[in-house]
Amino acid sequence: MMNSIGKTRNVGKFNRGAVFSAPSLLLIPWPLHRSISEFLSIFDALNMMCVSATLKEALEEAHWDYGVTCRTLFKSNSDDAYVTAAASRFKHLTSVNLAGCHSLTDGAVVALAEHCTSLTSINLYGCDKLTDASIVALAGHCPGLTSVNLNTCFDLTDGAVVALAEHCLGLAFVNLSCCDSLTDRAVVALAEHCSGLTNINLTEFESLTDGTVGTLAEHCPGLTSVDLNGCENLTDGAVMTLAKHCSGLTHIGLFHCNNLTDLAVVALARHCPGLTGINLSGCENLTDGAV
Repeated sequence: MMNSIGKTRNVGKFNRGAVFSAPSLLLIPWPLHRSISEFLSIFDALNMMCVSATLKEALEEAHWDYGVTCRTLFKSNSDDAYVTAAASRFKHLTSVNLAGCHSLTDGAVVALAEHCTSLTSINLYGCDKLTDASIVALAGHCPGLTSVNLNTCFDLTDGAVVALAEHCLGLAFVNLSCCDSLTDRAVVALAEHCSGLTNINLTEFESLTDGTVGTLAEHCPGLTSVDLNGCENLTDGAVMTLAKHCSGLTHIGLFHCNNLTDLAVVALARHCPGLTGINLSGCENLTDGAV
């Protein structure tokens, strides 16, 4: 198989039946390489880079290795081998979405953390085989992280979130929804170390207490979106404190916070004039007066 200009080449290891023509791809202007590469899956990117050394260099130069806004979109059938290959190839990735990759294990995420130290955003929603080892590695190697989605990572403990909070001080977006093993300690660590938080999701955080929400509100006054859906232990006091300290709130989720009364809603109305979204479904103690 030849890869000289004018020839085609079967791309081998990563091939899924495609045969590319090197000349036609190389004639694409470099600005288009940048745009196109943003929407490539890891499989397609690796395939294209195998066509020829010249094309590999062009793609890397245009986007993958030096791009500021890399957005690698991994498909749901990604596994450890492909993620590890991506990590070693694209060391300047800044954003990675692995949502729904249920087969992913710590080994792949640790490799990603070790190779891609410029990461600012990672989505691990539904990666339910991951343990603290993954998150500790990300915290240690990627201190520039600002957005982390750990929704339904069931096996994580407080230690993982504490490590994130202590090493990634610029965190702005954190989703800990349905992380069943976490306690208030994790939230307090985020509050104390990451005062720039703007968006936090604590849905189904069953152990969450009023005191912890108060700590979060006092340390993170810039919060604009807070989800406390299903946090059934919370009372009016938690929401009142949040409203008082975080007057810039635009969204709050209080689905099935059964202890809330009209006082919580009145506090939000009084202190958060920019509120555009509120979920009060299942809050059975509310009356017409709150509305």
